[in-house]
Amino acid sequence: MKKLLKRFIKLSWHGIPIGIIATVLIGIAVAASLYISTTQIITQTIEPEPPPKVYGTITAPDINLDEFGPPLYAGGQSFGSVFPNHVAVELGVDGAGKHLWLELATDALYAEYEVKLTCRESADLAVVPIGTEVIVDMTNWRTSIPLGVAGTYRFDEFIHLKTGPTAGSASTDFKVAISSCPY
Repeated sequence: MKKLLKRFIKLSWHGIPIGIIATVLIGIAVAASLYISTTQIITQTIEPEPPPKVYGTITAPDINLDEFGPPLYAGGQSFGSVFPNHVAVELGVDGAGKHLWLELATDALYAEYEVKLTCRESADLAVVPIGTEVIVDMTNWRTSIPLGVAGTYRFDEFIHLKTGPTAGSASTDFKVAISSCPY
């Protein structure tokens, strides 16, 4: 091996030692690869994040039914009440043409449960006429109605329920949202 290395070092090409030629060629190859890899320029314009869309606001205060009459007992007792102008929608410009989305999650202590919204004020009478009713109940627990132009929409809320056979503290979630897709 030693002899082979000595013989390689003594080799020359036109009087120039091969080791020097190899070193120069390796240096040129490294320099060329560095030059190629550092001359690439990547450009991209990054835009600021757009402001969030403001569909509007919904006011639908919580309701404690214990405050509206005598207590309900298990075994099929019914309750019904109207809460005038209880749900108010202030539809923003981004919310124009969206849907009022309703979902009811009932408690197992109720045998029947229904929430009905009746339109009393509408910013777009062509799309949501006064008197339009939207009903969600234990069978049709999710629905929506289209809304028109930006403005105020007010709804009376009618609640009808019937207790089941079991006593306890019942709670129901009634979700109201402005959505871009109907259900």
